[in-house]
Amino acid sequence: MVDCGMFQGEKALRLRNWAEPAFDASTVEALVLTHTHLDHIGRVPRLVKQGFSGRIYCTPATRELAEVLLLDAAHLQEEETRPTSTARA
Repeated sequence: MVDCGMFQGEKALRLRNWAEPAFDASTVEALVLTHTHLDHIGRVPRLVKQGFSGRIYCTPATRELAEVLLLDAAHLQEEETRPTSTARA
């Protein structure tokens, strides 16, 4: 498999990030990451959760940046799901 990115943009596209893949993730033998943009790496954690356990191939720089970017994206997604309050303490 080459890349495993998130869909970005309008809501109809973003909802595709939560759809089940058209394949069994456990049958994917390897993943090649071309570079570290969310539209290329953003769904790697979901792929793993769905059963992928193969090798991931990328450059050392891509690996280093992917770790930072995925942690940051996860934090932002968590913030987006928190209810907002208009009242001030």
